[in-house]
Parts: sequence; C-alpha cells; structure tokens
Amino acid sequence: MAKIITEYLDNISSKVFEDYAMVINNLIRHKHGIYALYKRDKLYYVGKAVNLKNRIKQHLRDKHSNKWDTFSLFVIKNEGHISDIESILIAVNSPQGNKISPRNKAKNLKRLLAQALNNYNEDDVNKMLCVEKEHKGKSIRKKLVKIKKSFVPLYAYYNGKEYRAVLIEPNKIKYKGKIYLSPSAAARAIVKTHCDGKNFWKVEYRKGMLKSLIEYLGK
Repeated sequence: MAKIITEYLDNISSKVFEDYAMVINNLIRHKHGIYALYKRDKLYYVGKAVNLKNRIKQHLRDKHSNKWDTFSLFVIKNEGHISDIESILIAVNSPQGNKISPRNKAKNLKRLLAQALNNYNEDDVNKMLCVEKEHKGKSIRKKLVKIKKSFVPLYAYYNGKEYRAVLIEPNKIKYKGKIYLSPSAAARAIVKTHCDGKNFWKVEYRKGMLKSLIEYLGK
C-alpha cells in the first residue's frame, strides 16, 4: 500500500530557523505537506504548504508570530491529498489560530440523515444532530416577509437523488431556471405525476434539519 506520509518532523523548536537555518533548509527544502504550530505543547494552528520550510518560517514574522514556539510537519507524497488532510485536522481539533475553516469538497451527509429521520420524534432527532429546538410562535406573516426579503432554498429527495429549487414567493418556485406557480407543479416536473408539492419540498430551518414546506409556511 502506498504511503501518504513519507517523512515528518515532530515537536521542533522554532529557534531552529534562526540557529540552524542551513540545516533545516537542506532537510525540508521544496517539500510539500501539512504543518502544525504549538504554544507550550498546545495546538495553535494547522496549515498546508507547497514549500514547508518557507511557509513555517514566514509565521515567525506574520500575524502568528509570538503565538507558537514549536512545530511539527508531515511531508505528503501526493499533493492532491494535502487539502483534505488539512480540512480533517482543522475540523477535528478546531485550533485557535485557524479562524476560517478550509473548504471541504466532500459531501456532508447530515442533511440526508435528517431526511431519513424525518418521521421520527423531532426532539430526539434534534438531540442526535446537536440542533437547538426551534422557537415556536413565529407568525405566518413574519415568515412571508422573510421569503420576500430573501429567496428560500428548497430541497427534495426522490429515487435516491437530491433536487434543489428556490421559493421566491409563498406559492411560487423556481426550479432549473423555470418559474412554477405552485409547489406541486414544480414537484411534478421531477416525479412526472401528481404530487403534493408542499410536502414534497423541504426547507432547512436549522443546520442539517429539514421540515416540509407546509410546516415551514404554517399552513
């Protein structure tokens, strides 16, 4: 099996770039991979680089200076794996210095899980998905005002596929560039037969949690 990590350095003082610059330069020059910065043995920052030596040394002078004192680095054989590994490390560890999470191109299954659990107890599902319970008492009027101010993304799942549309008015949906005058008409464009559109289309009312359009509109 091919190795992902071919070489690494672990728990090295930042002073190596000042006191032994030539040695570290010869050792890791032009190598790409992942690095981690630590402050008193606590992970502070995770990053990626096409030139590990230059990138880590740069952090001695940029906004991260004085916020780390040791580092580790991992030389990755396949450059195409670097971004995915960086994303995993940041997602799992949430380092203080990483203010912005890198884009992850992998498919998030949370929405599909929420859809599969749609018929189960809502409170239990919320707990499993770590979602706060939605506050009740919002008027239909407020929801309609929200729709008018910004279009609402819609989701539907049919024959194992996900479909997306936009609610542009309470009973008007845009799907694949075409305006449909009812949710059911937009749904029929997908299922090719009669369909209750307000139950077919879903709205993400909390991250990863869906409810039917009829529930969202409150009627």
